[in-house]
This record gives sequence, structure tokens and C-alpha cells, in this order.
Amino acid sequence: MMIRTEVLCKKCGEHLGHIFNDGKLLGDKHPEAGKRYCILSDSLKFEKKREGRIKINIQ
Repeated sequence: MMIRTEVLCKKCGEHLGHIFNDGKLLGDKHPEAGKRYCILSDSLKFEKKREGRIKINIQ
């Protein structure tokens, strides 16, 4: 059985997605792997910074 944790907006309580604790089971080889984030694309806003880096805001 896979356990998932719901992610909610801190401001309004809207559902943003889920966190699963199965990163290594799905092949992530990073030593600190564990959490896998599944965030709904409608809750993300991508903005380009002046330095050319991408800034991600979770709404």
C-alpha cells in the first residue's frame, strides 16, 4: 500500500498535489532520496529572472 501526504496551500488551503515517500523505490539513486513530489501543474507559476534563472512559485 502506497501512503501519500496531501500538499495544501498555506494561504488558502487549496489542494496542490501529493508527496509520496517512495523515491528510492522508483529508481532515484541520490543518497538522500525519499520523497517524490507530485504537484498539479495548475498550481505552479514559472517566472524568468533577470540572471536567466527560472524562478518557480507554488501558488
